[in-house]
Amino acid sequence: MTADAPTPIQPTPQPGPGDQRHLRLDTGVGRLVIALDDAAAPLTCAYFARLAAMGAFDGTGFYRIVTRANASHRPDHPIEVAQGGLWVDDPQPLPPVAHEPTDRTGLRHRRGTVSAARFEPGRTYGGFFLCRADTPSLDAGGARHPDGQGFAAFGQLVEGFDSLDRLFGQAGAREMLDPPVAILRAEVG
Repeated sequence: MTADAPTPIQPTPQPGPGDQRHLRLDTGVGRLVIALDDAAAPLTCAYFARLAAMGAFDGTGFYRIVTRANASHRPDHPIEVAQGGLWVDDPQPLPPVAHEPTDRTGLRHRRGTVSAARFEPGRTYGGFFLCRADTPSLDAGGARHPDGQGFAAFGQLVEGFDSLDRLFGQAGAREMLDPPVAILRAEVG
């Protein structure tokens, strides 16, 4: 491991139902396999699964990596996330879904959690992010979002933690990546 490489953080497993669908993302840094928690966050899971089935993520990328070192927005509430999928200004192939806050779903933002990007509740778009570390400030009641509603977690990384670490190895001095780390293909099954 080089001095510049991020220190690997051990995964924090999150319990979920036995039979889960998986969102598989083949990326420029390897495969990420996310167990969708349909029981806890059915609207958000269905939304992102449908986008993947439509091919909406194929050819997109992870375009933003926020670390403690490069955070430009809300540095008083640090996060470590990799954001990808559709940009907010991209044409959105599906209408937004209602916000499923973590105080209702019971999910938490832990290492490997996938969550919906948003502005205000109910304004989802095809952007999502993966957490590199446990980040309770992203949960309902957390201080990261001014409205206190947090973000809608909807799944947990179950395979590809090495790919997640490689993804964070692409972080630079600024949050936005140029070029993004490619999402070559996304599928649900």
